Amino acid sequence: MELKVQDIRIADQEVERQKLELNAQIREQADAKKYEAERLADAKKYTVEQEATAERLRREQAAKALQAEGIAKAEAESVQRRQIGLAEAEAILAKGEAEAEARRKLAEALKLYNEAGLSIEALKVLPEIAAAVSEPLARAGETTIISNGGRPGDGTGAARLTDDVIQVMSQLGPVMKQLSGVDLDNLLQNISRLPGAVADKVEGGRAKGTKKDKGEVFGDE
Repeated sequence: MELKVQDIRIADQEVERQKLELNAQIREQADAKKYEAERLADAKKYTVEQEATAERLRREQAAKALQAEGIAKAEAESVQRRQIGLAEAEAILAKGEAEAEARRKLAEALKLYNEAGLSIEALKVLPEIAAAVSEPLARAGETTIISNGGRPGDGTGAARLTDDVIQVMSQLGPVMKQLSGVDLDNLLQNISRLPGAVADKVEGGRAKGTKKDKGEVFGDE
């Protein structure tokens, strides 16, 4: 009887031992799974954090790159606008200077043309004056020249007539200066200072007047 009780006690102890051992195994497996789960979770968390950090850095770098690009573009546009502004300002300045120079030359030309115009108007009457001087001779069918001598060296006859006409024409300068203020001698001496078209016109008038004077005064010779 005592042996049987002892066997039962031993059996109970074995059951308890097995139970404890099983519990230990279960706990150990659970702890292992828990540890593995925690390890995986930590690893995943670390991976996510690393990816997030990498993404943040990428975005920051992209933003900095865009900012740098924007700044560079803005600076380039600013430099370009400044250069364009300077070029336009220089062009406007050059245009203004050219226009001012053109206006100055135009004013000088107009002043010279006005002076030349007055002189030309005065020269226009020279052929009329020469014609008026020679008109009596031109209307005479036959001319008798009487010379009563004069200073030694003076001509006689037709030569004296020519000298008289030339003397009359030579006195036109002082007369024109007194009446119109135009210095004929000074005008003829400075004719080369006039612009080309005006000088040609003046020279043409002089040539025409001279030809007309000679034709009318000495046409009968």
